[in-house]
Amino acid sequence: MQIKSELRKYYLELRRSVDGKNKKDNAICSSVLCSDMYKSAENVFCYCALKDEVDTALILKKTVEAGKRLALPRCDDAQGNMSFYFIDSEKQLAKGSFGIMEPNPEVCEKAADFSGGLCIVPGVAFDENGFRLGYGKGYYDKFLIKSALFSVGLCYNICLCGSLPHEKHDVNVDCVATESGIICL
Repeated sequence: MQIKSELRKYYLELRRSVDGKNKKDNAICSSVLCSDMYKSAENVFCYCALKDEVDTALILKKTVEAGKRLALPRCDDAQGNMSFYFIDSEKQLAKGSFGIMEPNPEVCEKAADFSGGLCIVPGVAFDENGFRLGYGKGYYDKFLIKSALFSVGLCYNICLCGSLPHEKHDVNVDCVATESGIICL
């Protein structure tokens, strides 16, 4: 879809130009960590951020410290399928698809039960209905439709818009967290 491609390029450029990224990353992560949705989650399904994405290091660290189970994604194939694996330490990660740190399936337990879980979702941009603009491969759409997890998207205020084009296979998140706080939809 040409419009999504143009919007992706626009929002990626906006995201690269974010001022005070570290401060905004901490504000976004702190609002998630202080939320009831996080506090009540037994399992947290998160991601290791790429350079320009909202940095999730604080969420990863605090989740392990809180004794919650932390799972990270691993791309299964190029068709948009991924699985989550529980990790205990950064030592269980290796650079995988798209240069993203992923769990080593030989030493990590594959997540099969998603009840009581919270999924923290990356995105290039989100809209006020929770639809996301990702990188165009559909990994999170395919995962969220199967898992039925409560989900929160992370993005900067400048990457939150009124409406994004979406198709019937696109799955919206339940909340969006920005540096201004959490918007429940």
